[in-house]
Amino acid sequence: MMTKILVSGFEKFGGESLNPTERLVHELNSCSIHVLTSRQDLDVRGVVLPVEFGVAFDRLMQEVSVYRPEVILSLGLAAGRSEFELELLAHNHFQTGTGHTPVNRVEGVILESGPGFLPTTLPAKAIREGCRQRGLTIRDSWSAGTYVCNDLFYRMQYRFRYTRLQSGFIHVPCVPEMAERDGSLRPSMAFETQWKTLLAILEALPRKAHG
Repeated sequence: MMTKILVSGFEKFGGESLNPTERLVHELNSCSIHVLTSRQDLDVRGVVLPVEFGVAFDRLMQEVSVYRPEVILSLGLAAGRSEFELELLAHNHFQTGTGHTPVNRVEGVILESGPGFLPTTLPAKAIREGCRQRGLTIRDSWSAGTYVCNDLFYRMQYRFRYTRLQSGFIHVPCVPEMAERDGSLRPSMAFETQWKTLLAILEALPRKAHG
């Protein structure tokens, strides 16, 4: 039986020249996953989301209602991080705006009825081991930040908390062509390595149970 996996990325934002997660999603949609991995049971679809609080989740749910996946793997850019990072907890907190003064910042809880945090339901151990076996690295992270990435992550975990659907969020670093900004050089990872890491993660996801 086929395992249906929905992979989401984001549009570019914040003055960045591109978003590697958007490129990863387009790459997924342009090829046959069966040719690229050892798994013949994977049915993978990608969707690019807008970088807007709440709107990103609404767009994701539109895709979920049509595609009906068993697994959702959401990707986001974390400029400044050097490796893929598996987010373990979604926090019920958001912050908008820039700067450090109250006039530029709005913050609060994402869902009034929700708990303080919700865990990923992706198989973290299997993902780490799958990457390790291929000479690739992915680290654990306990915070997805307070921006749209965490907003999407929290709403997603809240929506599917009592279902069989597995979901979670992974942050990826810059690619080299966007590493230099404002006179400083940020950590980066070649797109080829990012692509290989994503394929390793997909291969590590659980198979659909028969019956």
